[in-house]
Amino acid sequence: MEDEHHDYKIITNLSAHVGKFDLIKDFDCGLEPMNKFYKTGLSRALKGGNYRGLGTINASNQLVGFCTISYAEVDKTQIQVLTNETNLPRHLYCVRIVMLGVDKNHQRKGISSDMMMVAFEQAANVNSQIPVKGICLDSAPNSVSYYEKLGFEKLDEADENGSTPMFLRITRILDALATIEEEENV
Repeated sequence: MEDEHHDYKIITNLSAHVGKFDLIKDFDCGLEPMNKFYKTGLSRALKGGNYRGLGTINASNQLVGFCTISYAEVDKTQIQVLTNETNLPRHLYCVRIVMLGVDKNHQRKGISSDMMMVAFEQAANVNSQIPVKGICLDSAPNSVSYYEKLGFEKLDEADENGSTPMFLRITRILDALATIEEEENV
């Protein structure tokens, strides 16, 4: 499925499109580990089925942004501080945003937000089949405020690498998607 927005196409199943787009040789999202993954590991990871991927393709058929998604297990003690639920199993499952990066030349155009919206929709679809508690991710230091604006909450302080574990409850995702749907139907 493709979603066109802002002169870009959001590819919701990047795995099915590997080889149908061009990688930017000098891709730079500002974080070297993600740049390296984009250049040397993304295609292999998608082909291997290790991640589901979202991507943003520009008019030149270049992959200018990507988001890799998987599942994760979190201990209930991490999530209980964010919810008043008391009858939680010891281990909870969530959709995990593994990496999200947009080339610097294409940042500040809404691409990350568009990919996150697709990730929210996919998390809601997963939840309709198998319950998940939300979306988790490890935020880079300069992205914490961005994720907080989307509704994510910190699970802990930043680790020694500066990554901050964050979580967005599925109830908030479902409420937001329902509100968007209501607004579209008005």
